[in-house]
Amino acid sequence: MNKHPYYNLWLHDDRELESILGCSISERITVHEWPISCVQQLRLADGRRIIYKSQYGASVEPEFYRRARSPLMVSAQTIWESEGHSCMLIDFIDAPQVQDLELQEEEAVHIGEDLVARIAEIEGDPPCYIDISNTAKWLQLVDSTLSDLQSLVDEGKFLQVTGEAVRSLDRCARDSSILEAIAMESGLIHGDLGGDNVFRCGDGLKVIDWQRPIRGPREFNLFNLISDCGFDPLKYVHGGIDGIAGFLGVRWFTECKKRWIPQGRSYDGYIAEIAADMENTFT
Repeated sequence: MNKHPYYNLWLHDDRELESILGCSISERITVHEWPISCVQQLRLADGRRIIYKSQYGASVEPEFYRRARSPLMVSAQTIWESEGHSCMLIDFIDAPQVQDLELQEEEAVHIGEDLVARIAEIEGDPPCYIDISNTAKWLQLVDSTLSDLQSLVDEGKFLQVTGEAVRSLDRCARDSSILEAIAMESGLIHGDLGGDNVFRCGDGLKVIDWQRPIRGPREFNLFNLISDCGFDPLKYVHGGIDGIAGFLGVRWFTECKKRWIPQGRSYDGYIAEIAADMENTFT
């Protein structure tokens, strides 16, 4: 295996992959890469296409694919794991992404509602990256996130985020509307259910990128899909879901700077913007 030239990732070389696949590789293209994952498309000599994915740290995807069973999912095989690193082979989907379908609002809502129901039917008790399925777990996440965020402010790693912004986020996260949404029917949430991760295939919808699923209010899936399609999700979901989404963004940016990508971009401005938006909405 080879170390990625820039990131803390490990990649199989062509010969190793050809041994696993039983076929030579005619083309290998990097589709996407950033400090915690690298996705490549492999074209094999026999005409097949396969997705190869190397990732580190912030993911439960290998275990998710081992345990979850659903028509929504494609086949995937984990070919290496070590100390938080993993490499997977995932079936290539030769079908349009929902983001490219130019959906009308009614159709986007229909697809979103269908996905809410079908994600709830996933079998196998797969793992989640975050559990906010009740008020106590939500408040525990709020406390741990803001403790980490305050430490980044105190250490001078964040400058646009102030102590007052941290206190404002704490107040907003405990708003009655958000707590009402947390108390709604809970279930599996994809975590990034945008139109780029949903494909319309001949045999139905397929969903990829199960890296950071959540357990929490099921309406979150509908919120993500409708929002990503460019429509107002608050016409269809509880208003508190918007606050949950905002705070989870704060958590992710804080986690990236604190743990996964400490030397990378600060994410400071993103968090400051979310804090201001949440203060305008939930206080």
